[in-house]
Amino acid sequence: MTADTTTDLDGLDEAGRAKTQQLMKTLTAVARKCETGGHSIEPTSDLDLDHQRMTGLLVGHSVDRALHHSLDCLWGLNQLLVVNGPQHYSPYVLIRGALESAATAVWLLSPDDQTTRLQRRVALEVDNSKEASKAIAAAGHADQDDADQRKRNLGALLRDSGLVLKNCQWHGYGAVVQEIDDAPNTLKSVELAWRTTSGMSHGKLWSFEVFAAESNRRVVGNGAFKADFSPSYHGLSKVLEVAVRTIHRADALFDERRKVTQ
Repeated sequence: MTADTTTDLDGLDEAGRAKTQQLMKTLTAVARKCETGGHSIEPTSDLDLDHQRMTGLLVGHSVDRALHHSLDCLWGLNQLLVVNGPQHYSPYVLIRGALESAATAVWLLSPDDQTTRLQRRVALEVDNSKEASKAIAAAGHADQDDADQRKRNLGALLRDSGLVLKNCQWHGYGAVVQEIDDAPNTLKSVELAWRTTSGMSHGKLWSFEVFAAESNRRVVGNGAFKADFSPSYHGLSKVLEVAVRTIHRADALFDERRKVTQ
């Protein structure tokens, strides 16, 4: 590797480090709002009306939990970076978690149509129930699963809310990130950030090659080569920017839905 290229990488890494610190600071106000009950729901707001129609599953509670999860993941990321600096894989596990939850919050809140918001909330609950049953079965306690009672409760809730189960389908996080992507087919795509961080969460080589900084490439014979790889703030800051942007989108939508429009 040439000296010029090394200097360029060092500069990119330092810029990425500064960008990472800046992005973390922008979350302070959102975190404070979550910690102090700043997302209170005003009477006759969209979320209040949602809750009146479907009292057993509150959209606002799900969004609040998603924001807390996103912020907790990034708090953990910040602690990791302060103590150890960038690592190859672990930061991306945390960013993926933050991005998935924030994207889900945006997905829940973005429809102007109330029925769509409620259908999406039910879809989350159906998926939650299925995953709970699988975990109980894996523990060897399938006989203690109250899945039938959950189905009866859900059926009553759907009838009271005027919803139909077949319209409340959960299609996974891939569908969620595609639905809410505000920069598709670009390097700032939510789907791109989610797929690359998911790849790192599972140790996929293609994703590792996206994020790792390569240096000292050398030919070792028969067309093969070796290189040194180090974790870098540059790529990390790019996907962190998408996750933070999505958290701010969720927070803004939360404010829009919980307040009365003047």
